[in-house]
Amino acid sequence: VEEHGSCVPCALLSCSLVFFFQSSFFFNTVLAFYHSSGSAPFLDIIILAAMWCCVSIPLVFVGAFFGYKAEAISFPTVTSTIARAIAEPQLLL
Repeated sequence: VEEHGSCVPCALLSCSLVFFFQSSFFFNTVLAFYHSSGSAPFLDIIILAAMWCCVSIPLVFVGAFFGYKAEAISFPTVTSTIARAIAEPQLLL
């Protein structure tokens, strides 16, 4: 149960969602304050945010459910334990 706890913050606080809606809400408020025709109605922004959350948040939980049920990936190669020297790169100017 503890390993599944990271799904909730990931779903609710994804960077793209928070940054997009904060910045668009801020700029829309400024445009509405100046009575610009470029501002969107606030109800439309709330509807858009609700639609985004109703799609994005359930998909995070569905992906986490199937991801935790899946088997771990096993790579088809074996990594050598012998240390090898790596040559210094040449300057190409």
